[in-house]
Amino acid sequence: MVRAERLSLLQTTFPPIHWAVMCLLGGSIVLCFLLETDDKLLQFLDLSQLRIIFSFLVGALTGIFSICVDLNDPFRGSFRITQSAAQLYTLRDLIRAEAVEATAQINAEAQLTQARAPRGQPVP
Repeated sequence: MVRAERLSLLQTTFPPIHWAVMCLLGGSIVLCFLLETDDKLLQFLDLSQLRIIFSFLVGALTGIFSICVDLNDPFRGSFRITQSAAQLYTLRDLIRAEAVEATAQINAEAQLTQARAPRGQPVP
């Protein structure tokens, strides 16, 4: 039951309201930029500086959108669940190997302690 819920959550995408809010926020940022760079109020920036600022703005919005699209599908893209799971398998194998090594060392010490104990006396 829990596994099925986890898998269904992994396969769901962002809700449409998320995309609507992201579009509205991006549009409002562009609108604010256009209002702030009105020629009547503009005193300190020339045309080339405005173009550079606008290109940074468009680049930032495009980058945020591409990250959201990439996070929308957890099994494809740059941010994948499968890569994280592979790291966990490696970690699990390392822990198992160390546990086997520690068990073998404990067993060897126990056998050595039993061999050193005098006959008929219990081993502490």
